[in-house]
Amino acid sequence: MVTYHTHTRVSKDGVLTIRLPSELAESEVEVTVEAKPAHAPGDERSRKDLGWPPGFFEETAGHWQGEPLVREPQGDYEVRESID
Repeated sequence: MVTYHTHTRVSKDGVLTIRLPSELAESEVEVTVEAKPAHAPGDERSRKDLGWPPGFFEETAGHWQGEPLVREPQGDYEVRESID
């Protein structure tokens, strides 16, 4: 038995697509799926697991008190020679 871990998205109609290595093509396999949310809105555990302290976003989001941030002009895009 070989274990593969993947992170994927379930479609709005509940369809899950799992891609397996090509060496399993044209073979019979038994598949077990353990589905758990990768993260949930407001789930402090997942944020903590990612290294963010509890309450970090709630305490810092929208708290900039300096001058308004301005993105300066980026200039013209460099024109390069074609590599045809």
